[in-house]
Amino acid sequence: MKISRMPTAAVLGVTSGALSFLTIKYYPDVFTLASIVPGAEKGMSLVPGVIFGVAVALSMVVTGAAGRLPALAGTVLIVLAAWGAAYHASVLVVPTVEKLVPAALEKGSRDLLTMTLAMNVGNLIGGIATMVAAGLAAGRRVPGSTVLLALIAGSLSVFAALYGARDSKDGENLAILFILWQTAMLSVVHASFMRLDDEAARAARGGRPARP
Repeated sequence: MKISRMPTAAVLGVTSGALSFLTIKYYPDVFTLASIVPGAEKGMSLVPGVIFGVAVALSMVVTGAAGRLPALAGTVLIVLAAWGAAYHASVLVVPTVEKLVPAALEKGSRDLLTMTLAMNVGNLIGGIATMVAAGLAAGRRVPGSTVLLALIAGSLSVFAALYGARDSKDGENLAILFILWQTAMLSVVHASFMRLDDEAARAARGGRPARP
C-alpha cells in the first residue's frame, strides 16, 4: 500500500484543487458562512473546504491509513472550519499587512506582496488544521517536523502561484494556488507517514523501539 501513497496524494491534490477553483469561479455564493450562521457576512463559498476535507479523508482510506468513520467525518469538519477561518483571517489582516509593505514599491507590486503575505496567514491556519485532520483520519500523531515542512511547502506554493502567474486575467493564479497548496499538504503528510512506517518496520526487525 505504501507504494501508492505519493501518486494518490498527487492525484487527489490536483483533483481537489481544480474542483475548489471551479467552485470559487462559478459558484462563489453556494454554501457560504451565511448559510450556517444567520446574519453572518456571506464571504466565500465553503464548498472548497468540503472538497479538500473529503480529499484528505479519502487519501487516508485508499492508502489503508484511515481510522474509523467518525474520525473521517471529523477530518472533513476540521478542514471545512479551517477553510472558512483561513479565508476570513486572510481578508482581515490585509489592512495590517498593507502598513508593513514598503511604500516605495509601485502599487502593483505592493498589492501583490500584500495579498501574498495575507494569504500566508491563511496558509498558517489551513496548514496546521490539515495536519491535525490528517492525523485524526489516520489515527496517529503528525510529527511537529512534518507540520513545519507543510507550512513551508504551503508558503512556497502561495508565492509560486501568485508571483508565477501574476499577469493572469482569468484566475489562473488562483487555480495554480489551489492545486499546488492542496497537493503539497497531502504529499508532505503521506511522505511523513511513509518514513514513520519504514522506521517502525526497521525497528521491529532490529528489536529497537520506533519513534512515536
